[in-house]
Amino acid sequence: MLLQFVEERERLEVRESVQRPSVSSIIRDPRVLAAGFANYLNSLMFNALTLFFPVYGGSIGLDEAEVGIGFTARGLASTAVRLPVGSLTKRFRVLYLMVLGLLVSAVTIFSVSQSTGLILVSALMGIQGIAYGIYLTSGNVYVAQSSGEESRGTAMAVYSMFGNVSRIINPVMLGLIAETLGSGLALQFSTGMTLVGLILVLYLANRGPEERTPT
Repeated sequence: MLLQFVEERERLEVRESVQRPSVSSIIRDPRVLAAGFANYLNSLMFNALTLFFPVYGGSIGLDEAEVGIGFTARGLASTAVRLPVGSLTKRFRVLYLMVLGLLVSAVTIFSVSQSTGLILVSALMGIQGIAYGIYLTSGNVYVAQSSGEESRGTAMAVYSMFGNVSRIINPVMLGLIAETLGSGLALQFSTGMTLVGLILVLYLANRGPEERTPT
């Protein structure tokens, strides 16, 4: 009985080792790359807004408290939308929700860079918070649905690393743009890059099979 158990355990381990995908194959998966690049773009816009909205707010006459109100509106909206978006991932293709979040973020950040006045800017920051919450929830679900149980941990790590690379590279680049062209142009640059980058995200995502329900 013990020998049979050991043999069965060995066969199971061999089967798992054969089926487990390599790290390189996970990294080359176009769906994982699509999610990673989407996270890069999201971090680009997050950095732009976090770093340069206070500077831009000062340039249009907002004081520190009013800048804080803008960020509070964004945070409240982002938090409030998470659970509803989680339910929507069962009804709509998650890729479309993820792209919608990035697209609306880009449009609202550009609008912020063209706006003056506390009420309008705070409303736009709230809309951006909704878009940010849509992206964060759907992005994680997309990675889970695009990878099997045996590769999900590595896929999530790749997804996260793209965002970290963005947070390393883009503050310097955005800072140089803000110094030479102004903080408003730094915000607009992040939105332009995102709109162009979404083409690559959709191209990569559509190269692989559609998302599957997590196991």
